[in-house]
Amino acid sequence: MTSWVGFTNYSLGTLDRPGPGFFPQLVAALLAVASILALLEARSATYTGEPILWKRLLWALAAVLGGAALLPSAGFLPVAFLGGVIIAVLAEGRFRWRILPVMALMSVAIWLLFEQLLGIRLP
Repeated sequence: MTSWVGFTNYSLGTLDRPGPGFFPQLVAALLAVASILALLEARSATYTGEPILWKRLLWALAAVLGGAALLPSAGFLPVAFLGGVIIAVLAEGRFRWRILPVMALMSVAIWLLFEQLLGIRLP
């Protein structure tokens, strides 16, 4: 909802020529709908109470904050690749070799989408 409110000052434009507020408001609306659906589904679910893995959570937070700090100096591609690898290893619980090509492809795909197709400069 914060994104929706924050980007209401920007022009939406048209479907042919979207303005700077079109994409952020579209994403905010889709996230709001997904959140409502998740809440409705969660009301009928039972929770088994798995323990929170605090160590993994703190390492993931450190990877995100470290990536944000390194982004201006290192650039998007290396930070996205290394951050993605670190978070994937933390989520998986161990290192798997297939993480490396997947994260390389994802980093390049995101860079191509924003830099080349949308014309949005990444650091």
